[in-house]
Amino acid sequence: MHFHYLLPLFLLAAPTTADVEDGDWPAWRGPHGNSVSAGNPPIEFGEEDNLKWKAALPGKGLSSPIIVGDRVFVTTAVSKESEDETEPSPRDRGGRGGRGGFGGRRSAPLTETDFLVLAFDRKDGSVLWEQISRTQTPHQGTHSSGSFASPSIVSDGEMIYACFGSYGLYAYDLEGELQWEVDLGDMDIQNSFGEGSSPVIWGNALIVLWDHSGDSFLVSLDRKTGKELWRTGREQGTNWGSPLIVAGVEGKAQIVVASSTTIAYDADTGEKLWACGAAGAGEENDRGGDRGDRGDRGDRGDRGDRGDRGDRGDRGDRG
Repeated sequence: MHFHYLLPLFLLAAPTTADVEDGDWPAWRGPHGNSVSAGNPPIEFGEEDNLKWKAALPGKGLSSPIIVGDRVFVTTAVSKESEDETEPSPRDRGGRGGRGGFGGRRSAPLTETDFLVLAFDRKDGSVLWEQISRTQTPHQGTHSSGSFASPSIVSDGEMIYACFGSYGLYAYDLEGELQWEVDLGDMDIQNSFGEGSSPVIWGNALIVLWDHSGDSFLVSLDRKTGKELWRTGREQGTNWGSPLIVAGVEGKAQIVVASSTTIAYDADTGEKLWACGAAGAGEENDRGGDRGDRGDRGDRGDRGDRGDRGDRGDRGDRG
């Protein structure tokens, strides 16, 4: 018998010390965290219709641009030409390899990469500044259609916070001056699909989800200094989702993170408040997503020895 629960959760607009201007889009899910914003945009646009400007981006990035005042910010990763023609291993290239496969199509061999933050003028698309946050050869590959710059920037109206996952978290002022940086370590991403979770702002804190095949956690950082405020361990595997800030039953802010088990944490302390597993998740409701002896199969959305075909969307060499 399956039971369905209605969770009375409401999205909260994350309060900040700086006011977000009308028309801004300061984060992955917009000003209210729900991908909705008031406005009157054109409903038809293209190369010839309602195009104000376009600008070429170096490298490859899948992050969403954000808008803060008269500026547009985005990240990208520029990988340098490889002199090594050796084929990458299946795990590094995202190709098939063994029972269940490693998923995805081949990616290029790993090479030295620049991790960039760019600022554009909102009016005409001219480049105002760019900063190379780090230059490094990635320790792990991505899916061929992925990138090393997939998490989106978030802003409080005074600073922007650019997350490159394993390659650092960087706080810049709006003029491009680095305020602080934090290195949270290296992620081990399932099947080398690449990283993708974006940080969110709550009050004076920056919330970062660090779910991977190693020691997973949720961490809160002081957004002015980068100092760690709290860290809560998570018995979860790879997760590409971004946290949501919601109001619980009593109106208290909660951070909700979902994989096969949805878990809520106190936004101010990181204390685990509740957990709700998906159908078939068994004891995860009570154990808070503890994987037990099943590895991270519950988080992958797979079914035992069939590997990760449900996540992959393709079937390797069969297209």
